[in-house]
Amino acid sequence: NRQSPVAMSVAGVLSLAAVGLNPVGFRLLSHVTGFLHSRFLVDNTEEYLSPNFHDLGPQLFLVLLLVAMVSLAMNRRRVDLVDLGMLVVWTAFALYSARNIPLFAAICLPMVIGLVSQLLKDLGAGMNRARRLATIERQMGGPLLPLLAVAVALLISMGDLGGLHPKIGFDPKTFPVEALAKAKSVGVRGNLFNYFPWGGYVLYAGYPRYRVFIDGQTDFYGERLTRDYLEVARLEPGWESVLDRYQVGWVLFPHESPLSLLLARTHGWRLVYQDGTADIFIRER
Repeated sequence: NRQSPVAMSVAGVLSLAAVGLNPVGFRLLSHVTGFLHSRFLVDNTEEYLSPNFHDLGPQLFLVLLLVAMVSLAMNRRRVDLVDLGMLVVWTAFALYSARNIPLFAAICLPMVIGLVSQLLKDLGAGMNRARRLATIERQMGGPLLPLLAVAVALLISMGDLGGLHPKIGFDPKTFPVEALAKAKSVGVRGNLFNYFPWGGYVLYAGYPRYRVFIDGQTDFYGERLTRDYLEVARLEPGWESVLDRYQVGWVLFPHESPLSLLLARTHGWRLVYQDGTADIFIRER
């Protein structure tokens, strides 16, 4: 049964009041809306862009969305208009900005499961459930399939299937794990200019010894700093003056990136560390 409008209204008011339970209070609302008004920051922050369906997360979202569409098309019963409206609205939000995909999953997944469940019930109507399960089990080898599933699960939990066992940590092929560990020994000093996607890792693994130039929190860094970062990363005219203005003493950037390749040929910079993931350059005195 659906909640009454009064109960839903009270829940909405309480949820809005809960927004103020943070160190900056209700100023958080103006901060978020102000950030969204900056088209430059939004268009240059990955989580605010449309999903990249070449990545696994958006691909799972796409599968869920296709399942929802097929279930709606094949469902013989009338679909609740509120559920349909929520599905349409949150689909639009998720397609517009990748950061809305988790919200889509939290809100719409129960609806999609309900649609699939109803569809399966309709397709299986008139068939004895116990008989159907027995038929499926017999076709798939009786008790062999459950035993095989348990065996595979045990092998995965023991890590015996070639790396399928999940590992906790940062992939050194994606993050500058080794480079940051060697930074002190290679003589880094002064202010850091880091690769934008690595900012969070540097904060995690290097703070307070190393302070990032920028990370994914562009709403706090602001448009000016973000533009300065992109000017250097894209090697736009005047990029060297940006490093001078911020008194950058060392650079941590992807191996053989355009910036790394140019710094290797730029007077006043010296390559002191490199691996397959990251390069470290220091400014020569």
